[in-house]
Amino acid sequence: MPKVFSETDRENIREALLENGRKALEKNSYKNISVADIAAETGIAKGTFYNFFTSKEAFFYEVMLKIRDKNRLAIINAMENPTRENVYRLFYERYTTSKTVYDYFTPEEMKIIFRRLPDKQDEADENSIQLARQLISVCTDSKDVKAEVVINLMNIAASAAAERDFLLQDSYNETAAVMAKAITDYIFGQ
Repeated sequence: MPKVFSETDRENIREALLENGRKALEKNSYKNISVADIAAETGIAKGTFYNFFTSKEAFFYEVMLKIRDKNRLAIINAMENPTRENVYRLFYERYTTSKTVYDYFTPEEMKIIFRRLPDKQDEADENSIQLARQLISVCTDSKDVKAEVVINLMNIAASAAAERDFLLQDSYNETAAVMAKAITDYIFGQ
């Protein structure tokens, strides 16, 4: 007879699965991680995994959201005191010390997940645009600043930060400073 989990057990197992998924991504690529590995690491059967998530893609989409939401706390905190210096520091730290979704998933892996969960791509994009609009609204009253451009700039910088091993290491921090300044200047205006 299958074990019946209490609501608290279910929440604890779900959180453990998500954390184990994030940890697995630090060691392996998305393609090389199996549902069986995540389930075993969490102490549940592979079949039980599917009581929590409908597919590997749905699971890793949730892992992606956990990583994204943790990073977004810094943006939300910056909105409490949205000075040019605080926003610049937010972006500089984001691209020099923080791990973003791009540190865990390649763009190709994200495409696989979103191809299998097409409605989630639009949801993720809209969520990002709304956050950018909030940031812009507390930083400037200019109507010329586009949330979509801010998101693109942030994604380009995060993608570059995740692949920094391919960049000239001696000048990476200065490069990150230039990217952070460019995003900040776009939001606040030159």
